[in-house]
Amino acid sequence: MYIDKFKINWTEYGKESVTTSATGYQYQIDSWKAGYFKKFSKADFKTKILATIPNVDGTVTITVSREL
Repeated sequence: MYIDKFKINWTEYGKESVTTSATGYQYQIDSWKAGYFKKFSKADFKTKILATIPNVDGTVTITVSREL
């Protein structure tokens, strides 16, 4: 049984970029990432994944950066 564990952990705004960390099950991260990359495309915002970390509870934490 899956319990919804998706959450945005934090968002940090710098002078030139925004970095966001999210945690959830892989299917939740995949869905969030698809929407995020659609809204903030690599071509327009230089969006990139900085880290993907598997957690002991079966969730994944991802950190994504994009230009402002």
